[in-house]
Amino acid sequence: MPSKLIPKDHLKEMAPKNKEWFEKYKTKTPSYYTNIQEFLEFCAYKNDKYISQLDKTDIDSYFKTLKEFHAKPPTIHGRYSALSDFRNFLHALDSYTFDEKYLSAILDYEQIEIKKPTIKKALSLTQVKYVREYNHLSAKSVKDEYIFELFFQLGIREIDLVACKFPKNKSAVVEEFIKKVPKGSIKVGTINSYLQRITNHLKKIGLYDENGRLISSGDLTENHEAYCLQCPNCKISFENIPENWVLTRTESDQDFRLYCSHCKGVPNVNGSH
Repeated sequence: MPSKLIPKDHLKEMAPKNKEWFEKYKTKTPSYYTNIQEFLEFCAYKNDKYISQLDKTDIDSYFKTLKEFHAKPPTIHGRYSALSDFRNFLHALDSYTFDEKYLSAILDYEQIEIKKPTIKKALSLTQVKYVREYNHLSAKSVKDEYIFELFFQLGIREIDLVACKFPKNKSAVVEEFIKKVPKGSIKVGTINSYLQRITNHLKKIGLYDENGRLISSGDLTENHEAYCLQCPNCKISFENIPENWVLTRTESDQDFRLYCSHCKGVPNVNGSH
């Protein structure tokens, strides 16, 4: 989660009645609270409305100001994700006060203002090799490996990685990465910083030239599609390297098939059929 981008002289402490809602959100959903605090303090500076009265003009003003202070597209997207999460939280908490129309302008920003890059391109195996080496040697190696490997091994969205929403079936390798990093410590800003650093690293060693395009989280998710397979038995995804797979046949199927080396095609391993 990025820190506040809007300067303090454009912010004002939110009214107590609005702070009550914010504190509820902060307690239940810690991933984006700094972004939401910035938004509400900016709105307090502009007009000091009650939180349920915020509307499209407040959304427009907020994103316009972010751009005036040179917010980059990934940062804008992160703020959108935070506001979308906040809106959904309030609606779930009190659907009468915060109905379906509440802050509906956020949806317009998803479609118009904050489009993610439409082109997603998996890294080459050579690029993957050097990024993994960089991750291992990085001063922030634990978090760097966590970000890369969870995108790579699980193919999840950025918003799910930040919220720690992972598939039920995961490999032991992924479980180990999850154990190493405290829940909620990976924010949108952490991911953006990492993507910038691996882009710069690959450029430095002559392995990346995409006309200034930053490597995106979508690119890392594409790695999953390109280089991982789901076991037909236990439904867990593994990288398509020899040590993860065995060619075997089962009692119910006499044809040789590939199964992961975790379950080897044996039924009822971690809930497999």
